[in-house]
Amino acid sequence: MSTLTPQIEAILRDLTDWVSDSLAGKSKPTDERIDALTESLATNGWMRHQPAQGTLSDAIERRVRDQSRLDVMNRGAALRGLLNRIQESYDRYSDMRSSVPNQQLPIGERPENQPHPPVTTLGGNSASQ
Repeated sequence: MSTLTPQIEAILRDLTDWVSDSLAGKSKPTDERIDALTESLATNGWMRHQPAQGTLSDAIERRVRDQSRLDVMNRGAALRGLLNRIQESYDRYSDMRSSVPNQQLPIGERPENQPHPPVTTLGGNSASQ
């Protein structure tokens, strides 16, 4: 299992607490909060941890169930709905980050503006005998 960065761990903890609180009726789910946290995950490199952790919704579901602050078995549909919202938001931000067209890159970073390696003639024929 890969080690999570402190930033990713804190974001996952926030998402887990938010889901648990939402299921317990202590907080109201807001798209703004979900978007802010999932954008932070995309920015902080959650993608690198997915093979070991599974999908984001799977990782959060495990954490919510491990907390055992409430009986999530009876709230399965509500839990699945919250997890789907989180996963969809993360997927949206992840797709945006991975599909930046070259034209949106700064001019100096575009592939067509990168320096070409020097061409040498070492090892060629020489006229000396």
